[in-house]
Amino acid sequence: MPKGEVTGFVDESIRGQRYLLSCVFIETKDLSKIRIALRRFVGPNRHVHFRHESNTTRAAFLELISSLDVSCFIVETRMDQGVNTRVARAKCISLLVKYIQDSSKATRLVIEDFSDSKNDVQVIQAVRKKSPTLNFEHRDGKHCPELWIADAIVWAYGLGPHWKNRVQSLIDKHLKID
Repeated sequence: MPKGEVTGFVDESIRGQRYLLSCVFIETKDLSKIRIALRRFVGPNRHVHFRHESNTTRAAFLELISSLDVSCFIVETRMDQGVNTRVARAKCISLLVKYIQDSSKATRLVIEDFSDSKNDVQVIQAVRKKSPTLNFEHRDGKHCPELWIADAIVWAYGLGPHWKNRVQSLIDKHLKID
């Protein structure tokens, strides 16, 4: 479980009417070591996106990240009548920022680039408190290996018991929004 200066890496998954957001916490001092391990796993000029990987690769990658010093929390909401992807994402991002600041979990967020990143910025700026400091940026998952971890965990967690059990030990908290 990370304890020093921490960065949170955020990605999403949609499973039917469920919208899930994962935030993976990694200590700043461990970023290089973890990045090297992830790049070594995939090889040069490749990245991991769980939706496109084979089950063999998925299982091996989840085994790798289970050995890393990371922790995660999941935020989930339902997309029912009147709640589309944009609204669901805004609700989850809002709760994520509040939770991180209230618990002093991280000082920085790296969020998987999204087609509507401008909306993320508006949501974060609306709910973010001045203290403790929480900086954020959007990054392309192809070039940010730490986001592969968030992608893998949220994909596995949302899919069902077989895959969820493989990441359960990495999940510190699961917050549901009604």
